[in-house]
Amino acid sequence: MFTRQRYIDQLLEPSKKIKVLVGVRRSGKSALLEDLRTALRRQGVASEQIQLIDFNWLKDQRLLRPDFLLTAIQKKLVDGKENYLFLDELEIVTDFLPLLKRLMTIPRLHMVITGSTTKTLQTLEPLSSDCQIIQVLPLSYPEYLSWHQLRADHQSLLAYLNDGGFPFAQSIHEADSRQNYIQEVVNTTMMAAFVRQDAMCKPSLTTHLARPLVQHVGQPLNVSQIVSQMSKAGTKASNKTVSTYLRLLGDTFLFLPCYEYNPLTAQKKSTTVRYFPIDPSIKNTLTRHHSAISAENLIALAFLRLYSQGWQVASVHFKGQAITFVANDGEESQYFQFAYSLTDQDHYQQVIAPLLALPTEVKKTLLVAKKPQWLLREDSRVEHRGFLEWLSSVE
Repeated sequence: MFTRQRYIDQLLEPSKKIKVLVGVRRSGKSALLEDLRTALRRQGVASEQIQLIDFNWLKDQRLLRPDFLLTAIQKKLVDGKENYLFLDELEIVTDFLPLLKRLMTIPRLHMVITGSTTKTLQTLEPLSSDCQIIQVLPLSYPEYLSWHQLRADHQSLLAYLNDGGFPFAQSIHEADSRQNYIQEVVNTTMMAAFVRQDAMCKPSLTTHLARPLVQHVGQPLNVSQIVSQMSKAGTKASNKTVSTYLRLLGDTFLFLPCYEYNPLTAQKKSTTVRYFPIDPSIKNTLTRHHSAISAENLIALAFLRLYSQGWQVASVHFKGQAITFVANDGEESQYFQFAYSLTDQDHYQQVIAPLLALPTEVKKTLLVAKKPQWLLREDSRVEHRGFLEWLSSVE
């Protein structure tokens, strides 16, 4: 049985009053709650000290009322002992913030809540000092390797690009069935975004919007360009409509925006954005084309790796030159330049030139997908990593 131990370790560490698991639907948040319950039982916590309420599958609809829910929770608390409360998809409950404030006053009550849209984070903002936010993504490439007991090579990388990391999909061996499952995840995620925002939704329009994002994955796009791409494909929509749909898609974590960052001004440019799907399987599911080991697909995986580690990730334009990504964890910034291949020493110097233009003190890394067939004279000011080795490492 596969356990995502790094998440369980974060959930078990004694820190904030409320642990918050947020992420796209079907990324494994509910499974983590079950794994956490198992881990607590192994530590000697009795089953009656653990309450789990899944708001997606309620038998008693009265639990959607905060007052009734509070009473039901209090009745099951074990006096004089630690109590653990898991509230799965709590954002379904209207105005759940007062409920959490009341629950926080109960001694020795530890809470874990999950949510699948940014609504959870927005609602919790007044309690931010009491919450630990844990972003849950579909399986990373190292997790995919561990799940299937594979080694890091081009064959497993190609399989990951197409199979993706949605946990349940790993048990679906027939390719069409797996693709249909991922399509259902995408469709229901899109619909949920609109339902929970009380907005009107045209499912076909949402799908037509998502296709240009994956067809041009990692390329800078603005709203007008997306409208133009949709129009060429036979779908008409206004700039205002596309802007609204983009915002709602972002609220579901289905697509992650990557803004352009200027190191000189320390500002992000929000008009032109690169969009990356939260899982590599989304691309070939929406396009119905088999994904290849291409530069754009590998750059998307690099973005996901950095994002999964909690970094804020942006693309960079610095002194007229492009750098693939800058990643910031709130304390330091690291710059990454990606190269699919290096043809000769002059090409190598051109690739690293944007990195060398940065201040000397910042960390700079060159990621190369294909190892050069010639002797490379490396510049010591830049760290050099093979892309596959870097992607598959656990750090």
